[in-house]
Amino acid sequence: YGSPLSDIKHLAKHWETAFDWRKAEAQMNKLPNYRRKVQAKGFRDIDIHFLHKKSTNTNTIPLLFCHS
Repeated sequence: YGSPLSDIKHLAKHWETAFDWRKAEAQMNKLPNYRRKVQAKGFRDIDIHFLHKKSTNTNTIPLLFCHS
């Protein structure tokens, strides 16, 4: 299960040596962002912060990235 270790090591090395996080961060900061309280019965309310960019392609599938 999971990705091959060699692939993960290669990706980690790329992030460490070549990936420009500040450039990616600047691009993300240009996107519309929102805050919303999400309620689910039996659980406490959760405040979420998300970016939203609607595709110009009508055949796209919505994509949601989550982190904690």
